[in-house]
Amino acid sequence: MDKIMAMREKRAEMWEQAKQFLDSHEKDGHLTAEDAKAYEQMENEVLALGKDIERMERQAILDAQLAKPVTAAITNTPGTSLNAEKTGRASEAYRAAMLKALRTNFRQVENVLQEGVDANGGYLVPEEYDQRLIDVLSEENVLRPLATVITTSGEHKINIAATKPAASWIEEGAPLTFGDATFAQIVLDAHKLHVAVKVTEELLYDNAFNLENYLIEQFGKALGNAEEDAFLNGDGTHKPKGLLTSAKTSVTTAAADIKADELVTLVYSLKR
Repeated sequence: MDKIMAMREKRAEMWEQAKQFLDSHEKDGHLTAEDAKAYEQMENEVLALGKDIERMERQAILDAQLAKPVTAAITNTPGTSLNAEKTGRASEAYRAAMLKALRTNFRQVENVLQEGVDANGGYLVPEEYDQRLIDVLSEENVLRPLATVITTSGEHKINIAATKPAASWIEEGAPLTFGDATFAQIVLDAHKLHVAVKVTEELLYDNAFNLENYLIEQFGKALGNAEEDAFLNGDGTHKPKGLLTSAKTSVTTAAADIKADELVTLVYSLKR
């Protein structure tokens, strides 16, 4: 490359000399036969040097190409792309269209928003919103991070042991006694939790206002508060059954007359 740069500089100098020669010997746009021959020779030398430079540049490009490795290392799973375009509710087009629909009160519905017919779900929030909303719920809700979260598409049944086996000491050779094990089933079903947020038209049409983050933050706080109350005090009617509702009474005391021994009994009655 250094040689090519030097040849370019030499060509520029030669061209400047040729122009100076032409300016000093030209009279009324004409050159003498001797001067024309000298200028033509200088011009040919510049053109010839230019061809040499082009040849060397092509050679340098070929050398660089041939110096590359024949094969490249496999850095991703065959048949997949690191920058695979997301589709459906995960696509950027869907996210942008949903945000536009929110601002226009769904007066202009785009095809990209359609996820089947309304009976099958209608317009669903983008997948990115789902995850961000769940993240806000985990921040606002104390019990949710402590629980086992199960994602289901419908009714989910969990089998549990209703009675626990008991061990007993027996003499060697004595007959064994068996108890009947009973099982129960807990059904996890979906409950609808509703929240609505009012936004002025000025904010809706203000592109500088981050409607997306505002909705996720407000929805997350409202849903988190409602969830936590249901997780603790829910009666199971159109909402989850809460811990305090399901817990069996173990240690009781008068609200205005709590004794130290009762607190100790309460602590040691909890399961380890």
